[in-house]
Amino acid sequence: MRVRVLVIVCALVSAGVLQLYAQPPDELRAVTADAARAIVGKSKSDSTLSLRSLSEVSVEVAAILAKHDGNLSLDGLKLLSTESARALSQHKKWKLSLNGLSELSPEVAKALAQHESALSLNGLTTISDEAMQGLVGHGGQRSLYGLTALSNAALAKNLSQRKANILSLDGLTTLSDEALGLLARRKGNLSLGLTSLGDEAAQRLSQHQGDIYLNQVNMLSKQAAQTLAKHKGHISFNHLATLTDESAQAIAEHKGGVGLFGLTTLSDKAVQTLRTNPEIRLPEKFRH
Repeated sequence: MRVRVLVIVCALVSAGVLQLYAQPPDELRAVTADAARAIVGKSKSDSTLSLRSLSEVSVEVAAILAKHDGNLSLDGLKLLSTESARALSQHKKWKLSLNGLSELSPEVAKALAQHESALSLNGLTTISDEAMQGLVGHGGQRSLYGLTALSNAALAKNLSQRKANILSLDGLTTLSDEALGLLARRKGNLSLGLTSLGDEAAQRLSQHQGDIYLNQVNMLSKQAAQTLAKHKGHISFNHLATLTDESAQAIAEHKGGVGLFGLTTLSDKAVQTLRTNPEIRLPEKFRH
C-alpha cells in the first residue's frame, strides 16, 4: 500500500499538480501546463481566477488559463510575449487583468486587442503611439488608470476611436485641451481623473455624447458649471465638497442626472436650488 501511495504522489509531482494543493493558486510563482489544467478544472464558473504571483507564462499555459469561464487576473506578469498575448486573447466574455505590465509593445497590444471583453492594463503609465494604435480594435471595456498624462493628440485620437461603451482614464490628472476635445468626440461613457476643470475643458466636454465621470474634480467655477449644464447625459462630480450658489444654480438646470455625493458644505440657498432638480443625487443630509 505504501508503495502504491508513493507512486501516486510521484506521479502528481511529475505532472506539476501537487503544487496546486500545497499553495493557493494566488501564491504560485510558476505553473506547468498540467497544473494549469487542474486549476482551471477546479475553478467555479463565473468566479475570478487570480494567479497574481506568476511573473511569466508560457504560450501553452496561457492557452489553458484562457479557457477559464470567469474573470482572469494575471497581475503579476511583468513581461508578455506576443504569442502568449494571442493565447490569452481567446479568453471569452470575461475580464482579463494584466495590471503588472509596465510597458506594451505594438505587437502585444495588437494581440490583446482581439480579446472581446474587459481588458485591464492599469500598470501602464505611458504608452507609445504604435501600441495605442494596436489597441484601437479592442471592443471591450478598457482600463488604463495608470496613465497620468495625455498631451499627445495622436494618442487621444486613437483612444477616441475605440468601440467600447466606456473609456476609463481615471489616472489622468492633466489633459491638453486638444487631447480632451478628441476624447470628447467619441460616443459612449467617459471617466477621467482630472482634478481641475478649466472653462475651455468644460466647453469641450459639454459636446460629449454620453455620460461623464469627473470624480476627482475638487472645484467647479460658475462658468464651467454653466457650460457643462448644456451637456446631455449624466455627469458625476462625487469629489466636490462644496458649490457656490451660482454654480449650484447652473448645475440645477442640467437636463440629466448629476452625482454630487461628495458634498459636505452648502448654503441653504444652494441646497434648495439643487433640490429643484429631481435627477440630482445628493448626500443624505441634503436630501430633506
